[in-house]
Amino acid sequence: MKRSILLVTLALAPFASSSSGCSCGAPAPAPEGIDELALYFWDRYEPADDGAIALQETELRLAVVALDAELKKLDRGGDASEPVTYEAPFTGVLNKDLVESQVDFLDDVSPHLDQLPLVQGFVIANLSKCTQQQNINMTMSNVGQQVHPDAYVAYDKEFDGNAKAFARGDSDFITWTTDYSIDTFPIKYDATLKGAGRRIRGVEGEFPRDIFITRVYLQDARFENDNRFDLDFQLEVYFERDNGDLVHFYGMWRRMVIGGFSSSDEFFINTTLDGFIDWEAENDEACTSGLIEK
Repeated sequence: MKRSILLVTLALAPFASSSSGCSCGAPAPAPEGIDELALYFWDRYEPADDGAIALQETELRLAVVALDAELKKLDRGGDASEPVTYEAPFTGVLNKDLVESQVDFLDDVSPHLDQLPLVQGFVIANLSKCTQQQNINMTMSNVGQQVHPDAYVAYDKEFDGNAKAFARGDSDFITWTTDYSIDTFPIKYDATLKGAGRRIRGVEGEFPRDIFITRVYLQDARFENDNRFDLDFQLEVYFERDNGDLVHFYGMWRRMVIGGFSSSDEFFINTTLDGFIDWEAENDEACTSGLIEK
């Protein structure tokens, strides 16, 4: 079985605050560390009110600068830092957890908040072979089954706004609902996700190129057995470096039990992290093969 299939069956891949975190005149400084930055992005995902959105966007641009610096000095246990490259993506676990106030406003999440202390955080950072526009086009489409043919038996994404307009750059925020089905023995379930995409325009002196951020969370999952899928929160950040490299940062917090393994078990964690690599390879293939327009 391909690891990408295992990823789907165990950990299918591919906020909190609606304020900017500060209504005063200066942006809240981005923290150091991958864990802290993942939560910092999450807390600023929802667009702020009109009076605070410019400040919030400044915070997000400066957070990308801080994130890029962290990814360039990763310590993977060797004698020297090992930055993310095409050949060496970074995968690991997130040790900083989401708390109730960061997710309780999301639709249909509240019945499962008793499981929030049991969520497991995961992270991957890689260089995408897709362009920024291709990543946007892929997200603003309904090609999940084509990109990941071994993953889904059914996949349907419906947008609440004009996805083509977002892809063209005519709007900067959009939401959608995804319904999908998994049927890979012995795992069979249906799920509904709520997703949103946000574009942060580049500004000289902060971060000069547009940033693309997505947020997806589990609204409902339906099993035919004792397996369970309670909570799933995903955040992705795409940004282009000066040299043209497209960085993809993906954080996920999940509570799931499959075949007696929970999302916090070592087997589940290792399988999920391995699956991230296969998942990204399939995304890259969709772009380089021409399935996704540039």
